[in-house]
Amino acid sequence: RLAVPLPYRAASWLHRALWRVSPAVGEPAWLEGMRYSLAVDSRRARSELGWQPMKNSYQCLRALN
Repeated sequence: RLAVPLPYRAASWLHRALWRVSPAVGEPAWLEGMRYSLAVDSRRARSELGWQPMKNSYQCLRALN
């Protein structure tokens, strides 16, 4: 991967142009979503569905390396 510093507007314009050529770059909304931090609250899934995570946050981050 090559990191190229771009202002958001330039990156957004470029991404939208590339998306029109090939949807393989992903929907433009993904770029908007990456501008902000993401926090997921799984309490409802736990209480209503009995869901349990297979890994904790630390284990997920370790798996990236």
